[in-house]
Amino acid sequence: MIAPILFLTGNSGSDPFGQNELEEFPVLRVTAAAEAAAMLPGAALVCCDWSISRDTRDLLLEARRYGRPSLCVLGPAIPWEETTYIPVDRVACVGPAQARQFESFGSQCEVIGHPPFDVLLRHRGNRPSNPKPRVLLWADPGDPDCELFQYIVNGTAQGEFYADFVVPNSDADTVPIEELRLSDALITTSPAALLPAMLLGMPAALASTSVRPPAIQPAWRIPSERWMEKTVRDLLVPSPVRMLFQDTILHDTLACESPALPRRSLLITELIRRQESSGDRLHPPRRLVPRPHGGHHPREERFRLEELFRYPEWLESDQHNLRTLIETRSRYATPLTQPPLPPEDIVIGLSADCPSHLDRNSLTFLELTVSNGSQWPLRSAGEVPVHASYQWRRSDGWIVVGDGIRTPINLSPRETRAIEMKIMAPSTAGEYDLIITLVQEQRFWFHSVNPTFALHRRVAIIAVE
Repeated sequence: MIAPILFLTGNSGSDPFGQNELEEFPVLRVTAAAEAAAMLPGAALVCCDWSISRDTRDLLLEARRYGRPSLCVLGPAIPWEETTYIPVDRVACVGPAQARQFESFGSQCEVIGHPPFDVLLRHRGNRPSNPKPRVLLWADPGDPDCELFQYIVNGTAQGEFYADFVVPNSDADTVPIEELRLSDALITTSPAALLPAMLLGMPAALASTSVRPPAIQPAWRIPSERWMEKTVRDLLVPSPVRMLFQDTILHDTLACESPALPRRSLLITELIRRQESSGDRLHPPRRLVPRPHGGHHPREERFRLEELFRYPEWLESDQHNLRTLIETRSRYATPLTQPPLPPEDIVIGLSADCPSHLDRNSLTFLELTVSNGSQWPLRSAGEVPVHASYQWRRSDGWIVVGDGIRTPINLSPRETRAIEMKIMAPSTAGEYDLIITLVQEQRFWFHSVNPTFALHRRVAIIAVE
């Protein structure tokens, strides 16, 4: 009997295996947690989408206990605030931007693309030859941002262009391919609806009054009614600069140089094969699916970059940036350094809330407030920098740790600032004196100049069983 792929359906309603490209592995779609838990031991792969519940998360952790490989397949437009760590062996992302987003939370990601968009690759760049420009409006009539479309109605009445308002049946993120192919531009209230238009090389605008950053960055955005007229005219005659920006966003958001279905098939078969052959499910290589162009943006072939830089707005922006850079460099031409401090002129104050006990070999973060009462700066720069550090001393006076972890500081004369300090506990349990102070490297510790320039705390180091 062939082991199946167990797909744990979530709340998003998406089904990444609507087209099962792996005929040798049947797909079982399970919604009940108890039913899925009973199937885990015999599954070849456990798969889920991004809208996982607490029960789904528990099942994924249980799959690890049974040694089953696991995969999460992401959709094209996941809100930034819903990014989180997903306890699976691999997260299949639609593009490099999404992979960076989830890797920052500790997930191991593969850039796959989005198989439902593969059919659009055959039609990319084929623009319609409409006698009158056609603007496609894609939004739910219940969306309050639809009020921004009032100008579209007026423009159509004046005969400048005609617009088709298409109402989605169930999923506002799915734009009909035929509707897109017959249009010259798209205006939508859904960020995910931008990608199909971008993939076809069509100028696309997002109509949204929200101040929250969209999941997909548009080249054109309509935040209010007064921007509608200008944006529509720009969409009908798009500038190469905007189209270059849109194409760059597309390649960062979606892996679309080639069809995504083969890449997803390769990822699934590699996860299953490695678990069955060598059992290295928990220690696979960093990349199971090679990233096109080494993960970089492909060479731009659609535009002549040397001509784009002739645009006046670009030249003016470059001149302004160059003037700002020159002024900044001239103002800070002399790098900040730390001069050698005269010991007799040092005046500092230290305060911190220290714990009374720590686990041995544990790393602790505490807030240290440093007051510089002298006329000299205290900086972690130059050949003799000043750092915050510590020492551990036993009750008999023996110094166990003489050079603690260094924490950078940067205080001007007469300045007080709080810094986050890292402290590593000793490796042996017992009672210790923790000495927190400053040190000027290659010269002296501040408490050797004046014993009051240090904090002394009694800390119990505990051996964790």
